Amino acid sequence: MSSYIQGLETSDVRFQSQSVDLGLTSRSLMYFLPIVMILGRWYITGFYLILVFSLLVFEKLSFDNLELKISNSLYWVLNFVWGMSIVIKSPKIWNGLIYFVSVHPFYDGIAYYIGLYIIPFIILVIFRNINIDEDFLEKLFLSFNISSIILSIYSIFALINSGFNILLRINGLWPDLNIIAGYFMIIFLFNLSFLVNKGRGKYFVFNLITVVFSAMGLFLTQTRAAWLAVVITVVIFFIKRPKIIIPSLIIIFLFFVLFFDAIQVRYLTFKNFSTDVSTLGRFQAWYTTYLMLQENLYTGYGFDAFLYYKDSFYSGFLLFLPHSHNTFLRLMLETGLIGMLLYITLFIKAIYYSLTIKSKTRNTYLKKYTDGLQLSFISLLVVFMFEPYFSLYSNAAIIIWIFISLSISIKERYG
Repeated sequence: MSSYIQGLETSDVRFQSQSVDLGLTSRSLMYFLPIVMILGRWYITGFYLILVFSLLVFEKLSFDNLELKISNSLYWVLNFVWGMSIVIKSPKIWNGLIYFVSVHPFYDGIAYYIGLYIIPFIILVIFRNINIDEDFLEKLFLSFNISSIILSIYSIFALINSGFNILLRINGLWPDLNIIAGYFMIIFLFNLSFLVNKGRGKYFVFNLITVVFSAMGLFLTQTRAAWLAVVITVVIFFIKRPKIIIPSLIIIFLFFVLFFDAIQVRYLTFKNFSTDVSTLGRFQAWYTTYLMLQENLYTGYGFDAFLYYKDSFYSGFLLFLPHSHNTFLRLMLETGLIGMLLYITLFIKAIYYSLTIKSKTRNTYLKKYTDGLQLSFISLLVVFMFEPYFSLYSNAAIIIWIFISLSISIKERYG
């Protein structure tokens, strides 16, 4: 695997270009990406990224002596070809891009191909071709923080409208509870890294406010997997940075005191998992996926296969299960073991890069971002066990690919 990753690392394709200076740039438009993500619809965010990519290509074709860098080209060729073979075998492929059954959106193979292959490719190309410097990172994460605060405020208003029913799970503006929980989780962990690494710096107060609001938004989703991921990640971070223990304990203590009833209820679902329908449903989803993989492990069944084929392998589901409730199992079921290994290669590479990026003296500001990337990837590995984050739910795949691309781009720029 390591030699394969090295091969992907060195495979860059560059297209020469030429001509005109523009006021509005692809780099400046990326600052607004987190604001667009507030709407929580992958196709809206994807369309915005296509616009940014189009502007980037136009810029590169309009200036003298500039290049459009496409890194990991072998990786993308293999995934594009394999992904197209999965599209062909996907159920309901010819029924249009999007259709609705009750309140649940289902997407055919073409939409999955766009959302899981084309858009991620565009994200990485954009990050590889814009200048990832201190100013860019600062403004981009200011935008991430603003989006998190807005989403959290919306959730808080929903809590108020419910009559302060703290046992109610609130997803706010995004249609999927578990995905927005993952977003709050990542923003919380990045800002924790900012506070620890920068101390009382330029945006100390704003980072502190973001930590509180993102923690509140995360709590209101009552997503147990994300809560568990934060606890595990903070413990690991504590080993590296012991001084985080005081702010972390203060935040945990405040939430424990203010929302004891809700925390107790969610804890009891862990303790009494044998009577919790949600937990048992996940076991059923995993077991059904296992049965399906026994018959077709290597090449998969096509996008959204679990939804259409599950009843042929298992009956007696306790609740509606549209997917495998596990990122790796879903990828393996839909694209096969071969397709999953191809797809997650850059994710593994991004984790490795986040651990090995050297912060040179003149780039000490990178430390808070590399720590944030490490924390995010660790927490994602935890929530991957319970939800399909490489999917079209809300902005799930886009969020992950933003941070994969950021890790790879920082490493390739700064070493």
